[in-house]
Amino acid sequence: MNEATQGHESDGLRPVVPGPLSNQRSGRATARNPWIADLDWKAEPVQDRSKRTSLAILDGLESIVAQKGMLEVSILEIAKAAGCSVGAVYHHFPNKQAITYAMVDRIVHEFSRTLADAVNPARWEGASLLDILHGYLDFSLRVYRTRPGLLRALTVFASSDPTFGAHLVSVETDLDRNLLALLSSRKGEIGHAEPDLALRFVLDQIRAQIYHREIHLGSTPNTAELSNEEFVSELTQSLAGYLQIKLSSARVWSEVDEGGA
Repeated sequence: MNEATQGHESDGLRPVVPGPLSNQRSGRATARNPWIADLDWKAEPVQDRSKRTSLAILDGLESIVAQKGMLEVSILEIAKAAGCSVGAVYHHFPNKQAITYAMVDRIVHEFSRTLADAVNPARWEGASLLDILHGYLDFSLRVYRTRPGLLRALTVFASSDPTFGAHLVSVETDLDRNLLALLSSRKGEIGHAEPDLALRFVLDQIRAQIYHREIHLGSTPNTAELSNEEFVSELTQSLAGYLQIKLSSARVWSEVDEGGA
């Protein structure tokens, strides 16, 4: 047993080499990457009744955006999605633009808090570079699938509002810097001749792949039929090959069957 696998089998998990059939299509039960087992979206805490109504209105708009985008959304639609009256909407917000700004501001605030936790070096103590990539991909896709309006809302609003667009770029830049620092601390695992360049390229690849999978404007991804687990496994393998890291390090975490080795 090598160092990469020690300390994980004792936790009831065993690393397996991922392959095209190593997840749901093979019937294998999958578990969350152990380094992100307690990582969740940092939602704004619900306080009094008035706050709950306000958050329900923002949730309502986000759900509508997930279904049909920003255009031609009415206050009545938002009220129905939020489960409140039109009067209640106007009690909390003067107009649709104010709701939109509040929704996007909340998303960015929670996004920043969540990512700060996700790239905290203490969280990834003992993890390999590929463990980090796998966990980051897994968590990102789970967030976007749980809140399907999230990425679309950010993308659409950033394209229509230059000020917000610049703010979002700033948030993404901070994320890239912190994630790059985390990955660079494991640069010795990389076989690529130019590891610094390779890591920057990997970050661009991850962003492009997630965007295409979750937004897919104009065309459907060729791998759309894959489950999230399968997609993360395949992309992790692809990144491992480019970085020239042995595939034995690119693990998919699966639960050990009772009585299993």
